[in-house]
Amino acid sequence: MSVISARMIATDAAFEEVKSFFFNSRYAERRLESGICDFTFGNPHEMPLEGIVNAIRERAIPHDKNWFAYKTSEREPQAFVAERLGRELNLNFEPADIGADGRCIRSYHGRLSARGRRR
Repeated sequence: MSVISARMIATDAAFEEVKSFFFNSRYAERRLESGICDFTFGNPHEMPLEGIVNAIRERAIPHDKNWFAYKTSEREPQAFVAERLGRELNLNFEPADIGADGRCIRSYHGRLSARGRRR
């Protein structure tokens, strides 16, 4: 009978590739070099930048009762997405062309094809 449980042995085996990457790869050879900014697994010993913390805090505090609600389309995000998609795809989009509801991921490709107009 083993002192180590089968579950722990399986967990160790599943983690083997990560351990190999961390200790035996080109990454492992260079990760501690001076001047390397290693964000592979995060950088928990350094405090996060104040701007990042403020941005997360601003969105994490609800501003109204529907802040975290599952919403359908809202004008400001629609306008943002329409402008960015138009620029990236060289197509004209109106904010009303952009819809975000429960089906949006499945239907976005069709919406782009059907509603986008060449500039």
